[in-house]
Amino acid sequence: MRKLSVVVFAAAFFIGVGQAALAAGMNLPPSSERVIKGSVVSRNGKPIAGAAVYYLHYDATSRKLNKTIIHADKKGQFSQASSGDDRDFFVAVAKGYSYASGRPDENGELTMTLWPSYKLKGKVVDENGKALAGVNVVCGYFEARSADGKTGLSIQGVGPSAISDKNGKFAIDHLADPSSFDNVYGALNVSKSAYASMECGLDMSQIGDDLTLVCRKACELEGKLSLPGNAGPAPEGYGVMVIPDTSRNNYHQPVIGKANRQGVFRVSGIPVGKVSVVVSSPGATIWSSAGNLAAEYSMPAKLNVELKSDRKNTLDLELCKGALVSGVVVDKSTGKPAAKAEIYIYHGGRPQNINPEILSVDEEGKFSARVASGDVKVIVQSYQNEYYLGGPDDAPPNVAFKVADGDVKTDVKLEIAPQASASSDYDSISKPIPADFELKTGSYDLKWDPEVNCEDVARMSCVKWDYLASLLVKKAPQLVSEKPRYWVYKVDNLGNGLIGLILDESKGAGKGYDKVYVDTDRDWDFSDETPMPLSIATVQKYQYAFTDWISITSSQGDQANAPLLLKLGAMWSGVKGDELYGNLFKKGAWKGTIETNKGAVECVLVDANSNGVYGDFVRRGPSSRLLGYGDKLYVNTNGAGKTVLADYGQQFVALNAIVKIGEKFYAISPSERGDKLNVEPYGGPMGSLSVRVKNLYGMSGTASAGSVIGNQGSFEFSSIAGKPMAIPAGEYRVAVPSMVVSSGSVKLKLGCEFLATAKVLPDKENVLDISGGKLTAAIGMVSKQTVWTVGKTEAFSLVVKMGEGVLVNLIGDGSVKYAPKVSFIDKNGKLVRTVTGGYT
Repeated sequence: MRKLSVVVFAAAFFIGVGQAALAAGMNLPPSSERVIKGSVVSRNGKPIAGAAVYYLHYDATSRKLNKTIIHADKKGQFSQASSGDDRDFFVAVAKGYSYASGRPDENGELTMTLWPSYKLKGKVVDENGKALAGVNVVCGYFEARSADGKTGLSIQGVGPSAISDKNGKFAIDHLADPSSFDNVYGALNVSKSAYASMECGLDMSQIGDDLTLVCRKACELEGKLSLPGNAGPAPEGYGVMVIPDTSRNNYHQPVIGKANRQGVFRVSGIPVGKVSVVVSSPGATIWSSAGNLAAEYSMPAKLNVELKSDRKNTLDLELCKGALVSGVVVDKSTGKPAAKAEIYIYHGGRPQNINPEILSVDEEGKFSARVASGDVKVIVQSYQNEYYLGGPDDAPPNVAFKVADGDVKTDVKLEIAPQASASSDYDSISKPIPADFELKTGSYDLKWDPEVNCEDVARMSCVKWDYLASLLVKKAPQLVSEKPRYWVYKVDNLGNGLIGLILDESKGAGKGYDKVYVDTDRDWDFSDETPMPLSIATVQKYQYAFTDWISITSSQGDQANAPLLLKLGAMWSGVKGDELYGNLFKKGAWKGTIETNKGAVECVLVDANSNGVYGDFVRRGPSSRLLGYGDKLYVNTNGAGKTVLADYGQQFVALNAIVKIGEKFYAISPSERGDKLNVEPYGGPMGSLSVRVKNLYGMSGTASAGSVIGNQGSFEFSSIAGKPMAIPAGEYRVAVPSMVVSSGSVKLKLGCEFLATAKVLPDKENVLDISGGKLTAAIGMVSKQTVWTVGKTEAFSLVVKMGEGVLVNLIGDGSVKYAPKVSFIDKNGKLVRTVTGGYT
């Protein structure tokens, strides 16, 4: 077969433009690059001269980060040409200081703050407890943040490392002192020849203590996978998955080996010791069992095996016939198939700490799978892209039963209750607002409702955990666990606004957290609190622990006001047997009605940032960058019959100085307590903004939708159809998610972002033009040579700029009508081929 080798210097899209003109006028320009100007400073803001700076830039071809080392000057400053790829970033370090990493802002500026160096000490031993020398320990990731988010640092890509000495000891320098931060976590990557690689997770409770890492010898498992009754080799593609007995501190990934045509498999790089062995069906991966729909054979029950250190272990496995299980998922209210549902199936062939069978039902809501004999549980994991995790009020629809080898069970039925689905809510908030809809000026009274569920729309920040959280406890109950977990959350405005929780184990260390103490009277004395049991749910390989709703006294607004009832629900999640991560949810919001020209409509006011004070606006920094979340208002503007708390759709209003509801602008201000809502039409200066494409290679364009973001507010326009957008005067970042550029009868849909801010002057038609400039493109980060050969697949990124300061972030919409044409030009400038297709 003759091979075609083409040296490609440009991959360009064009619309109705002559191919020769495009080849001549469009090349890979250095203009796709930008110069990054950075500085390295101490936490006191003083420049750090001579700091080493690593520029890590992504290579789309090799899918690797390449590294360039530069040094800061006497003023702690540096500059570096960059492609502008948002995957590029910088890492800095200096003698006596920590590492820090960061990305430049939209102006190409970057400041990296280095903290005083901290040394993390530890020891590496083998599985017998003997010190292990020559182990490479690398800090692959490190994150430290203050509770208020104002201070912090991160390390990724390039990090400190150490080699263990003859006593197994190591010390990793250039980290930041954890006592300077509220939240610290990270990961160590541990490796040594002839030993299984592993990852050690770090959190605040571990940093500061000497770590002991257990490295286990690597070994192999080989054998033969046969049909039931040893009637021949298993079909090609079945695999053997080995799941090491592991923990967060010494984590080993599951590994898998595929059986060949003779049924022979081999799995390498496994740590010695106890493992679980599971057979996976064709098409499965470690984390997914896709392709196991009604497989001809099932896997045997999980095997618990102890692998020896002789590097080779043998184990022959035999498939089983299992049972064929099929059923249907339906909407309980209508009886119609739930065609967009995903189900999980647990059975004896899958251990609880690895993925269950993951199946998507067909258009008729039906599913079919072969499972191992014994206990089986089928759970609806998601519907309409909404996930079920269970909680204080609901649990995912599920059914459990037993089967034996050879059984055929066809009557499995799962019903999704309307309230368990987001589809009806989505329909409600998607209904358009009438064009003439208008709020009436007035001051409206709101009433507190402790049953309004805010778990999807409110944030309660975990400000301290474990060691730092435990310091706030004045008196603790009698705890059983050797390692209880402490959590502190910001919930309102009462006292310091905090509430504490302690997780404990009724059966002692290592048996699993199953109860929680909540400081409901908020006096930091937990000894008078009755422990609450936790409800445990396992979904996929994760475990979730829930509390029931907990009632506490809460202050909203001025603490002199009468206290209110707030309900909290806690959830902890993590890989089963691993560390848990906590979240807090709440019930409680202000409800009332607002008069409109369509009559009175319901509204709900939510303290979304959970500081107990209402009326906070979204906080933005330079170039409208998000700095903090504000409070939220939900209004039944579209006659949907109910108010839905969701952060999208026609009923959601993010409080800002100015808000847009329907086609009109308003100033809406709640009282500090939240019990009153003042509504006034916005009467300030207005301007208009138009986006045009003029003479771009002879092409014109029309913006069909747009959005602007500024300190005044964030405004979206869904159907401007090329007309000016009427908005309050001010400075904005501009994005045009939908624009059609045309040349003759050929059209192309684009999305663009304006890299500079736009000033909208009052009483004027302000215009942003994409005109007269070049249409430029670059492959990857920089201009480079890429060679395609027959049978070779290669991924690359394409950076496209239009005119002055306009970055193309979307080309086409997946339809042939708007698909771009791409020309391939060889090194001599000759057009090799033109294709039309989607943009990747």
